[in-house]
Amino acid sequence: MKTTGRLFIAAVALLTGGLWTLLSYCNGATSFNFGWPADGSKLSVNITTIGTAVWVGLPLILVGVIVLAIAFVAAIVIQFMPTHRHDYEETESVRLIPLDE
Repeated sequence: MKTTGRLFIAAVALLTGGLWTLLSYCNGATSFNFGWPADGSKLSVNITTIGTAVWVGLPLILVGVIVLAIAFVAAIVIQFMPTHRHDYEETESVRLIPLDE
């Protein structure tokens, strides 16, 4: 259970770092036009990031998504594992009554 939590924390840290890198060095514009009827409403987000931030931010996001997927699969697998260690340990069979009696 600790491993899944640590993977999730690492994934969030990587995704946050990648998004922060891309968004902190971006030059862009955001606009929202409200119109009636609702089909006339429009949200426009323009993000342009140049330079080293692209080469740092995108790999961080990519690795974060991969780690998040691994943590998700691990969390699913852990749900189907037994809760106690002795449930899945193999034990040697021991005869309670000796054969020579």
